[in-house]
Amino acid sequence: MNFSEEFIEQSNLLEFKCDALDFGPEGTLPYNLSDTWLRKIDRDMRMLMKNDGDSGNLTVPLAMVTHLLFWKRREDENTVSFSEQELFNYIEQLHFEITLELFRRISGEDIVPATLETIFSENRYSS
Repeated sequence: MNFSEEFIEQSNLLEFKCDALDFGPEGTLPYNLSDTWLRKIDRDMRMLMKNDGDSGNLTVPLAMVTHLLFWKRREDENTVSFSEQELFNYIEQLHFEITLELFRRISGEDIVPATLETIFSENRYSS
C-alpha cells in the first residue's frame, strides 16, 4: 500500500453501498473495509480538510457517519440529527480511524480497531 498522491478514482456511493452499507453497520467499520475503500475514503477526507474537493468528496464519509450513528442511536427515534460542528467532529474521528486502520495494516502493529460500541466514543481517544 502506498500513501503517495497517485490517482485514486472518486468514491462512488452506489459502489460503497454494495460493498459496505448493504452489510449493515459492521460493514462500514474501517477494519471491515478493503484497502481500496480505505484509500479512497482517506483521500476524500484529506481533500475535504484541505478544502480542495467538491461536495462529492463528502458523500461516502457522510454515508458512513450517518449509517454508524443510526446504529449507535437506535433506541432514539428513526432520525439522526447533529450540528455542523458535530458532523465535522464525527468526520475527523472517522478520518482518524481510517488512518489508524491503514497504519495497522501497513505496520502490522497490534492496534485494537474501533468496534460499533467504541467508534465515536470519547473514551476511545483518551488514554
